[in-house]
Amino acid sequence: MVEGRPQLHLFYLFLLLLVWPNVVIANNNKNDEVRMGTTIVALKCQDGVIVGADTRTSTGSMVSNRFAHKLSMIYQQGPVSCVLCRSGSAADTQFLADHARWTFDNDATTDRVSVTQMAQWLKCVIRGNPRYSASLLCVGYDPNTQGKIYSIAQSGAMMEEPIYAAAGSGSTYILGLMDEACRPQLLKEQDAIDLVAKLVHGAMARDGSSGGMARITIMNQRGYKEIVVPPPQEGGDTSAESPTQLKGFQAAATTRLNTSPAFVGK
Repeated sequence: MVEGRPQLHLFYLFLLLLVWPNVVIANNNKNDEVRMGTTIVALKCQDGVIVGADTRTSTGSMVSNRFAHKLSMIYQQGPVSCVLCRSGSAADTQFLADHARWTFDNDATTDRVSVTQMAQWLKCVIRGNPRYSASLLCVGYDPNTQGKIYSIAQSGAMMEEPIYAAAGSGSTYILGLMDEACRPQLLKEQDAIDLVAKLVHGAMARDGSSGGMARITIMNQRGYKEIVVPPPQEGGDTSAESPTQLKGFQAAATTRLNTSPAFVGK
């Protein structure tokens, strides 16, 4: 028995050497997960609510997508619109957005769903599965309650924000500006759009995980519309060319503020 122990130790060492590379590969793959190092912003205005986000998605240190959609419309019926602003794991947040869209589009128990109901549902889903890597803003417009902004943390904690909210890696660079610019008196729609674009572009200039352009969605009693605002030329961003000249960008989806599309919905 004593003489056989060294052989037993060698056997366990052999198993460890056999399994360890797979453990290292799994950990590396987890660290290189496609993530949305993001800047997402929501702001109430006099007529409704505005949301904005950058368009960069990264895999580790590599930019995997320069024109990602981080503002997912999860519900739209008549004047009620709700957008999920996504930051965290791209796979987890995409699943949550698709799951919410399927759930409420097929909800036969009520004719119309409120923004608060959708935020509560998302909170319960995240709370029930702590493995999700997601920090969300559930933002929408309901004619009964006007604009609503809910921030949902990765832990499942949910808070209703009175005027504005920001999340993602770039939010730390703009919170001070938001505190100063977002007064209790709500801005007019165009002023709010300009401020949201300025906030997203400001975060992109400082946060290495945020970039591309600013996607903005406006929601009010007329429905919703989406616009894209390129960064200013003097900002030093490498993607400051005209959107139609950027490789991989769908020019048909691009619009300037002075040629905004019609509202979808009502």
